[in-house]
Amino acid sequence: MLKVLHFADLHLGVENFGKLNPKTSLNSRVEDFLNAFDLLVEKGLKEKVDLVIFAGDAFRDRNPNPTLQREFAKRISKFIHAGIPVVLLVGNHDLPRVKNRANTLEIYKVLDIPGLTVIDQIEIIKIKTGKGYVQIAGVPWDYFLNLFLALKAEQKTTRSVVPNSTLSEAKGKEREPENLKKLLEEQIKAKIKDLAERLDPDFPSILTAHLPLGQQFGSEQDLEIELDVFLKPEIVINSDFDYIALGHMHRFQELSKDPLAIYPGSLEKVDFGEKNQEKGFVIINLPQKKDKEGIGKSIKPTTFKFNSTSKRRFLELEFDLDELKDPNEFLTKIEEQKTKLDDAIVRIVLTGAKATLNQLDHSRLKELLSSTYYYATHTEFTDKKKTRSELTVEVTPLKALEEYLKLTKVPKNKIDNLKKQAQELMKEVEE
Repeated sequence: MLKVLHFADLHLGVENFGKLNPKTSLNSRVEDFLNAFDLLVEKGLKEKVDLVIFAGDAFRDRNPNPTLQREFAKRISKFIHAGIPVVLLVGNHDLPRVKNRANTLEIYKVLDIPGLTVIDQIEIIKIKTGKGYVQIAGVPWDYFLNLFLALKAEQKTTRSVVPNSTLSEAKGKEREPENLKKLLEEQIKAKIKDLAERLDPDFPSILTAHLPLGQQFGSEQDLEIELDVFLKPEIVINSDFDYIALGHMHRFQELSKDPLAIYPGSLEKVDFGEKNQEKGFVIINLPQKKDKEGIGKSIKPTTFKFNSTSKRRFLELEFDLDELKDPNEFLTKIEEQKTKLDDAIVRIVLTGAKATLNQLDHSRLKELLSSTYYYATHTEFTDKKKTRSELTVEVTPLKALEEYLKLTKVPKNKIDNLKKQAQELMKEVEE
């Protein structure tokens, strides 16, 4: 059996709820992510895995600073020095906004480091491990993005050539967003089928893809402005592959058992939307169809084990102060849970009348939460119409805009339109 370590969506550079560590000059939340990465490397070396697959999104930004690049390289090099081959698939956060600029992983391809392979285009590669060869079919984000843009441009052209007199007649034939999604699914499924037909049946095979399959969840949509398209998981399920290693979605999920298809999720929590999610990576036991001498081996099912890496706890406590005789009774409840709150990222949600909330002992609250890693409070008045958000935790610009529009009672269809316009403006600024 081949042991394959599969992880994805590292997103080094996330600094939510962190502060500068003067000893390392790193943000403390960046250190959380690096600690999770260290656990992965330590486990991989201890288990003596035969292959490491990273399914995309190494950094938070497309232009990571040299320190983050160094920290990523240091950990990947430990596998290489141990004689364990590593495959790096290019994800959406690894791609530059401007054409012809290098992606964040391209330097490893240029250096041509033995044992380190970068997949930045659709291809099949054969990797030599200590237990024989394995085939890797790669589908990077760039393929999906270019396909999406090509189909959308074709759709736009089709509409523009329709004469005005026949617009009503052609309306039902136009490729609406749902139809565009269907075309994407058909073409991606066909491409994966083509890859499968080119496999050598004598060697184990893995499909690794950075694609948006399933439903929106986790923090992926907030980390960066991306295409709001989620495809059917079935498009990657092809039984000619022994394992399907996915990246892009931040929560662990097993899409299929036969063949085994997994999103390992990210290594560390990003925000409160992920507070209850387990974070980590998987180690796969992959059957060898042939050994190094070409002698046939019995076929066994592909199995996996999930390994947790996230150590930072996210806790959210809610209190309805109108239900308490003394509004400061909630402080006693917090004190009872103080041990649980130590070194955690905490959000306290307080609901009540304005007069009640004005009676709070904030100095005592601050004292009780002093041992937390980070804390924030969110107040909701039950007797006052909100005109603006009082959320004090960090949010992305796009989320802040959406929150503001909701609070000012802007219709949902207008909110969606304004968000799209904001996305375009932000892209222009980044470029």
